[in-house]
Amino acid sequence: MDPKFKGQRKAFISILQCTLSVLTSALVALILMALCQNVQTFCAAQVIYWTGMNGVDYIFNIFIADTALMQNRLIWMAFTGFPYVVNTFVSPLSES
Repeated sequence: MDPKFKGQRKAFISILQCTLSVLTSALVALILMALCQNVQTFCAAQVIYWTGMNGVDYIFNIFIADTALMQNRLIWMAFTGFPYVVNTFVSPLSES
């Protein structure tokens, strides 16, 4: 077997493991938030949830950096941060 493909398979498996672990973390945190009985448990669930969601964002950025052409990479990276920009302008509207 070509060593190049062996390295690609190893990288794919490690990315898959990372993706599954951060998604599991977010899912466990959502279940914990639904079943919590006090504020301390809810705060712990929030920490676990945002750790998982930031991991998902990080993995998406790695995937984009590995697969996008150099000319299009900035556009694709902007899509991952676009919800944060929208939230900045929409959240004051929800207060009124």
